[in-house]
Amino acid sequence: MSTLLDVRDLTVRFALPKPAIFAERPYLEAVRKVSFRLEAGHALGIVGESGSGKTTTAMAAIRLTPAAGGEVMFEGQDLLCLDDEAMRQRRRDVQLIFQDPYSSLNPRARVADIVREPLDLMEIGTPDERMARVRELFTLVGLRPDQLNLFPHQFSGGQRQRISIARALTTNPRLLVCDEPVSALDVAIQAQILNLLARLKSELRLSYLFISHDLGVVRHVCDDVAVMYLG
Repeated sequence: MSTLLDVRDLTVRFALPKPAIFAERPYLEAVRKVSFRLEAGHALGIVGESGSGKTTTAMAAIRLTPAAGGEVMFEGQDLLCLDDEAMRQRRRDVQLIFQDPYSSLNPRARVADIVREPLDLMEIGTPDERMARVRELFTLVGLRPDQLNLFPHQFSGGQRQRISIARALTTNPRLLVCDEPVSALDVAIQAQILNLLARLKSELRLSYLFISHDLGVVRHVCDDVAVMYLG
């Protein structure tokens, strides 16, 4: 089994207000030298109480939050050392499923445009190929292609999270970062989304970095678990 993601001594600091004009600026060390490894085709759950640094760690690993130190080796390449254009190309391989399916979708855009947006931004395929990919993904996540022209408010919470998953899959990523993807959903809907994620992991050979505070949820999807406490 090959290693897909190898995080070594990852550190994240946030600047705090100066206590006085000429005083040194203090920093809050939110993540302190965190290391973990994710094998290709596996799911790693990062669990911990609120404020322990789970989401900050994941966001820093995919360069959505600046890291103060460490290495993030993705397929042998340090993501923290890539320039903007090289990282933009790497975004095809690493995608994110947000926690809140209500605020993560543009309420003024039709869902076909929302799901197609990563393909448009990365200029992947022709317009016809992009729409064919969107229809394919809608079916894959359990939605109907005749719903493509609807707006997000016309869907339930579980359906909106399926749309978010479809959007994350458009570029055929190797790694999905799932930031508490079911915590905003009802318990019955949580089970449906977790079953969907488990099926997609098997069918598409995906790897997950799965953030949660619920060990029961992590047990359903993940192969390995890492526990964080105070960074």
